[in-house]
Amino acid sequence: MLILVLLFVISDGWQRRSTGGETGTGLQGDAPAVASRRFRVGVFNIQGGVGKSDDAINRIGQALLATDVAGLVEVRANAWSFGGRDQARQIAESLQRGWIFAPAERRFWAPAGGNGLVSRFPVGRWTRLPLPEAFDPGSQRNILLVDLPIGDRAVRVMVTHVDRGDAHDRQLHAVTQLFESVAGPAVLLGDLNAGPSDPLVQSLLRTGAEDVIGRATAGSKGRVDWIITKGLKTVTSGHSSDPALSDHHFFWADLELLP
Repeated sequence: MLILVLLFVISDGWQRRSTGGETGTGLQGDAPAVASRRFRVGVFNIQGGVGKSDDAINRIGQALLATDVAGLVEVRANAWSFGGRDQARQIAESLQRGWIFAPAERRFWAPAGGNGLVSRFPVGRWTRLPLPEAFDPGSQRNILLVDLPIGDRAVRVMVTHVDRGDAHDRQLHAVTQLFESVAGPAVLLGDLNAGPSDPLVQSLLRTGAEDVIGRATAGSKGRVDWIITKGLKTVTSGHSSDPALSDHHFFWADLELLP
């Protein structure tokens, strides 16, 4: 009987469950800088910080050094290790910046993986929304919406990671519809598990949204990471790669408020 109980407990803990939604205000940690009309954003799928480098977290922080606001995906919660310091927090603290961790799933009764935001600027209200799930394990995903005050404006920053399994199309549809529904200025940072030819991505771009890293990555095969904006001017953009940290590129863009 005891063995059966233990098997039930382990099986229950192993299940992946959505964390649901949450709303809050402000960052954890410090955000020392004052936002200006021009700012740099970045997006990085950090693969849970399990690159080939022993000091991957610190090196990821160095990759983000020139950004003002960075969206992170595949962020581990570290609920049972590293003193419970999630990877968004670890990276932010290495840069002396603020952070938000938005776990998408729970395992063994604690937050597991999700998305994150690291910022040198203070933020206002933020919301974590779950995306539609499928029956396949690991389809629990979310989108993080953050109000970033820039001067007398608020830029809506969204960070997400879309599943590539059965839930993909419904999740991507939810993300694109949400981005279309908010007034600019807005920026979407994420791994959409979709390339430039995806019909839902093409539909979004036809609304006037801008793929700001498209030209910088022209000819790049298999790109699934995106920085999409509306109501903002793109000054320049680029990317870098370090296979020791992730099999994804780190993408960045300098953006500016329109008059």
